[in-house]
Amino acid sequence: MKSVLYISNDGMTDPLGQSQVLLYLKGLSKRGHRITILSCEKRQGLRDLKVETAAELSAHRIEWHSVPYAKRPPVISTGYDLSRMYRRAVRLDRENAFDIVHCRTVLSTLIGHRLKAHFGIKLVFDMRGFWVDERLEGDLWNLSNLVYGLLYRFFKRKECQYFCEADHVIALTERAKVVIEEMNEHSATRPPVAVIPCCVDLDHFSCVTVDENHVHARAVKLGLDENDFVMLYLGLLGTRYMLREMLEFFAEVTRSRENARFLFITRDEHERITSLEGDVGIAPGRILITSSTYDEVPSLLLR
Repeated sequence: MKSVLYISNDGMTDPLGQSQVLLYLKGLSKRGHRITILSCEKRQGLRDLKVETAAELSAHRIEWHSVPYAKRPPVISTGYDLSRMYRRAVRLDRENAFDIVHCRTVLSTLIGHRLKAHFGIKLVFDMRGFWVDERLEGDLWNLSNLVYGLLYRFFKRKECQYFCEADHVIALTERAKVVIEEMNEHSATRPPVAVIPCCVDLDHFSCVTVDENHVHARAVKLGLDENDFVMLYLGLLGTRYMLREMLEFFAEVTRSRENARFLFITRDEHERITSLEGDVGIAPGRILITSSTYDEVPSLLLR
């Protein structure tokens, strides 16, 4: 069994950490691996879920450390977060002598690659998507801007370096695996690539385990009628999920269905949703917005 340091820029109190990361780390811990998590946590998440998350991880014999997420200024704040996480990771390695450092996304791998170089720890590059190119596709990085142009070239070099120098690479899809292997086909070192899709707890998201009374209570609280036609969006909005286009589509739906409602289950950008509501011709009261913990999501989905 291995001693593993798992590094993530996404917080364990974030919806993604709750629904994705913790599930498979708890499973690995059950198999006997000794897991230590180092994450970057938003202050709201820590306020809302720190105690519950810490207790849950402790029950699964998982050690959890975090640094507070710095939001501003852009770029500089990210570098500040990474420097604090690296220093914490070095201290944790001195205490635990990790066998493996498992890094989620290319940002976290900046830390893990240094740990591998300095201390000989095996490196798992859990790349998820092609993060660097996603910044361009989401219009987050404009290459005509000197800073973003430099960042793009820097991280593309790092991505290629990790494809060669990691001890194992994890991708989300079979197609991504092919792309990685094609990029690396002329390299002298070709670490194995495993495909591990996003996970879901089918026991948690089950009609059998959800309390019908809880489902009804949540619907009443939101002002939903049992005859309403409900469209639903779950998760972060970000910049790539075509919010305006979704709302424009819903505006068309309301013209043929008077009982149509659009329910957003998300923690972020509530004001952005409401600001677009009138722009696309949606009448007041048709859009409902709520945040939810991971435990509460099934009862909202079953409405």
